[in-house]
Amino acid sequence: MALYGTFEKKCWLKFIDGKLPINQISLPGTHDSATGTYSEGIGEGGMVKTQDDSVYEQLNSGIRFIDARCRHISNSFAMHHGIIYLNKMFGDILNECKRFLQENPSEFILMSVKREHTEEQCTRSFQETFEKEYYDSYWWFGEDRFPLLEEVRGKIVLFSRFGGPHGIQTSWKDNATFDIDERIHVQDEYNQTDEVKKWHAIENAWSFAAYRGNTEWMTINFTSIAAGFWGTRSIRDYAEDKNSELATHIMSRGECCGVVVSDFHNIAMLSNGVIMTNFRNMLNPARGLFLAFLLIS
Repeated sequence: MALYGTFEKKCWLKFIDGKLPINQISLPGTHDSATGTYSEGIGEGGMVKTQDDSVYEQLNSGIRFIDARCRHISNSFAMHHGIIYLNKMFGDILNECKRFLQENPSEFILMSVKREHTEEQCTRSFQETFEKEYYDSYWWFGEDRFPLLEEVRGKIVLFSRFGGPHGIQTSWKDNATFDIDERIHVQDEYNQTDEVKKWHAIENAWSFAAYRGNTEWMTINFTSIAAGFWGTRSIRDYAEDKNSELATHIMSRGECCGVVVSDFHNIAMLSNGVIMTNFRNMLNPARGLFLAFLLIS
């Protein structure tokens, strides 16, 4: 039996069972998500930009994990990549997310919020500014657990890398593969000079996600790499070289791959490959069921 149809990438979660916990869904994500609209100076040389499109455009392309890196300055959050201000404020990013969710109430966004660079001219803590200026329970899911999809359609699930009273709480190690509270497995070996070792780290995290796919664990797998782009290879060069290989590997495995966070997600349609693993049972010839579908914008 064959089924044919189209899935709009902007609302692909509409086709996922609402009783499924979000940690059991393969989610495509973007690393340094706010860099897509940055176009000044050093960024044009490949040292800042990790994406080509805005957060709103990323979400419409199927991305469901947003990596927000915020500098606390003058009691507000400015979007940064390291020391570089991206000409965006966190409020701008939230407005893009809210607009998307209003247009697509079947979807949710998992947002990692991280403190970036140094604080300047602040009279309160990072946590206090987040709570006062940005947290609204109408939009945010702020409990420290993995909810069912049906609980968070139309919401932003907070993945907190800064502490505070709300969100899924994490304690991050630098340039490492590690576990958090026996429920989150993270591969974030970004400063890896050996690309073969980085590939093995990515693959091992996928194996972990597949093995733990129906349990209480969530896997966060960063495919991005920083080492080397100061020389002849830019961030884009690495993505153009590896994303197609990563996409092919994801599809060949056909298993839950957790949250896959990448640079230039649109190169080689890497994010499409992640989305399609959620429909792997319908693509399994052993079940006599084939689903032919096209992910469309």
